[in-house]
Amino acid sequence: MKEFNSVKIWSDAREFTISNAGILFPVYAAAAVFNGLAAGPWWLAPVAFVVEIIAAMALILAVAGLLDGRAPSAREAYNAAFQYALPGLWLSLLKILFLVPLFLCLLVPGVIFHVFWSFALAAVALRGKKGIAALKYSYALVSDNWGPVFQLQLLFFMIFLPFGIVLLLLMNVFGLPNTSPLVVGVNMVFSALVMPWYYSAMVFAMRALEEIKEQDSPKAV
Repeated sequence: MKEFNSVKIWSDAREFTISNAGILFPVYAAAAVFNGLAAGPWWLAPVAFVVEIIAAMALILAVAGLLDGRAPSAREAYNAAFQYALPGLWLSLLKILFLVPLFLCLLVPGVIFHVFWSFALAAVALRGKKGIAALKYSYALVSDNWGPVFQLQLLFFMIFLPFGIVLLLLMNVFGLPNTSPLVVGVNMVFSALVMPWYYSAMVFAMRALEEIKEQDSPKAV
């Protein structure tokens, strides 16, 4: 029986991202720019949120296409992602409504459900699920492998953590405003480099979990 190996998925996704950098990095470029600029005028924050969701789905679709033997351009990936824009945004709002109170009041339940819903956005883009159905789909995939999926998320958190520390140092020790070119530039470069790797890992992991579910019960997924 196939087992879920988070370290192997993390490593394979890294190699995959490097090998397909010419396709994946341009797909996420727009979101990286808006992530960097979101610290500016207040109205850029909601724009960055929308762009982030669409770019994430474009990345997910591009990764799936590459795994299926196709090499979609950034334009093709975004054209496909726009078809799922409203379901993707609705799902993201649902996750915020559910997760933010959990994180604010009880950190552990927030982490638990964040892991359970790791693949909800991919379920929207790749399986046509919407809203609660996407959350349930992800929950079902993770239910028997919560620990390994948590480990995968933790591996990426250990990458995000030093980046966050660098930004805190720049702003709190060196006194740079969050709108300074250096802070904005660091945010943009980091996002462009790491997020394609992260979403590649999510697609790899989702497919692995679907295979495991099919082995356990052909009608489970």
